[in-house]
Amino acid sequence: MSGKLGFSEEFTEAEYASIGRLVRAFTELEHVLASTVISLSGGGDAAETDLDLEKKFKDVVSGTMERRLEVFLKFYREKYGENVEVNSFEDTARALLEWRNAVFHGRWLRADTGLMQNIFYQRNYVRNKKDPPAPNLSIKDLNSLKQQTLSCVKSLRDLTADLK
Repeated sequence: MSGKLGFSEEFTEAEYASIGRLVRAFTELEHVLASTVISLSGGGDAAETDLDLEKKFKDVVSGTMERRLEVFLKFYREKYGENVEVNSFEDTARALLEWRNAVFHGRWLRADTGLMQNIFYQRNYVRNKKDPPAPNLSIKDLNSLKQQTLSCVKSLRDLTADLK
């Protein structure tokens, strides 16, 4: 791990672009989670006559990705029940959530190996006074995460395509 404290490590244009594409994929997942809850609840018009629904919409739109996921899962399971597809979606989305938080909130460095490195101190690492994992990431790794995220978006759309 690089011991530098400043922002002296530069990445290549391709590395910066791969980080940006991954960020774009995560924001798409967040958007689709929020818009799916709103759509399955009857859309914006339904909130005009239902104050509880309006509050839920505001909660979803202003919340974190984790909150959006929680609201979607609760809403989906209450309305449509439990099934293998929603459970699989949840597992994938929760794994991606960990990566999303690291990408958005972690510190990007150049590892001694020459690869990019992301260090993210989640609260549990700080409380337990231990170092977080610091994965070395290549452009290929970031592109793989992007593809997983976009596949998760597709799974969500497929899961809810025929629902009203």
